[in-house]
Amino acid sequence: MHDISQDAREDRKVLDKEKGETLSIHSTDTSPDNDSSSFGKQDGEPYTGAASVTKTESNVMRRVLTHLSARTSTVSIGPPPDGGFHAWLQCAMACMTVTTTWGFVNSFGMFQSFYVGFLDRPPSDIAWIGGFQVFFLFFVGTFSGRMADAGYFRQVIFVGSFLQLLGIFMASISTQYWQLILSHGICVGLGNGCIFAPSVALVSTYFSTRKSLAIGISASGGAIGGLIFPSMVQNLLPKIGF
Repeated sequence: MHDISQDAREDRKVLDKEKGETLSIHSTDTSPDNDSSSFGKQDGEPYTGAASVTKTESNVMRRVLTHLSARTSTVSIGPPPDGGFHAWLQCAMACMTVTTTWGFVNSFGMFQSFYVGFLDRPPSDIAWIGGFQVFFLFFVGTFSGRMADAGYFRQVIFVGSFLQLLGIFMASISTQYWQLILSHGICVGLGNGCIFAPSVALVSTYFSTRKSLAIGISASGGAIGGLIFPSMVQNLLPKIGF
């Protein structure tokens, strides 16, 4: 809304300036003290000052309309490539993103079994950690997807990656239940929400007839992460600890 109002004020200034020039021409043309020959009036010929004013006003309106149309016009980017190196690269990167977001959520069962013994809490309490993680993944996605559409895709992905890594690192040094709620549940969930929705939505813009195949490949990252992360946790926890 700020940009629209600012543009409107600028256009109004341009229009007022051009109208001021038109009025000055009109006042000069109609002045009785000026020499009529300097304005195209000859002896026996009709006065043409009004016609020149009308022509100037039409030129002003044409310039203003051209200025407005140049601001509101959109550049056509053409049809999606529907294949090629860059399109399939986006699909592969989206698959990796889903692996680290939704795949990490799918592996929470392994973390829950460890947290039950580590924190000496019932499974119903530990389930809140995973619940917060899933909630923020979808809730934040409603806003991060809109921001990505508005042109802030890189900024959203950067913030999401930072929050995701911060939450995982903070979870590794957490020893209390509320600490894991904040780190593993909320912080990781916020990071996943910033990354998940924009990455999946971006794939559909690169495909037309192969869109279903590309989105299916991207969504398979959830199953891949659900296989990789539990295996890693199961084998690394007895050796190096949490």
